[in-house]
Amino acid sequence: MARSVGAPIEAQLADLSRHEGVMRENLFHLLGSDLRQLWHITPEDSPVLVRRKVIWQLGRLVDQLGDTENKEIARVCFNITGDPELHGMGVVGRKQWLARRQASPHPSESTSSRAMSTEILPTFAHSLRTAPPPAWPEGRPSDSQPRPTAEVLPAPMSNQEALDHGTVAPTELHQRNPAPSGLLAVLGIGLGLLIGVILLAIVDALLR
Repeated sequence: MARSVGAPIEAQLADLSRHEGVMRENLFHLLGSDLRQLWHITPEDSPVLVRRKVIWQLGRLVDQLGDTENKEIARVCFNITGDPELHGMGVVGRKQWLARRQASPHPSESTSSRAMSTEILPTFAHSLRTAPPPAWPEGRPSDSQPRPTAEVLPAPMSNQEALDHGTVAPTELHQRNPAPSGLLAVLGIGLGLLIGVILLAIVDALLR
């Protein structure tokens, strides 16, 4: 459930980390009014764009944390890791998932909870109060921008269609489709040879 208007920023951040974190449905209404204003989220933003803005703003806050372990805890608790294994998990499940990872020692569930309440959330809230974040960068891809598509060109008109639509004058057709002079020359030579052969055959028949 979203916090009421006027709830402290730290409490709004805590709500955002619960349940499925930023992957919850209806994220716009789950955000507190202060976070929506600070993160430049408007009612005109689609659900996809709202989530992208939230993930981007949280990523900026995470990058400001000095402790590597706290960075990992914050990403997991807010569910901005992009790991498909966390899909559908609540915050407790995500903390347990972090504790079970085998690559290297990871914080226990209780350690993650303590770090969130005593270090991460207060740091985030302080940063938002003292250094308001920038807006969504100009030119950054968003679902509101049309994606490039292949240009669809109209089918070319035939000569007769062009005449019917008045887009070309009859005198222009010759300029559009000039006669292939080379081909005509070849055809003329061939026709001349054919006539010559026929005439020779006729003369030969008459002399016999």
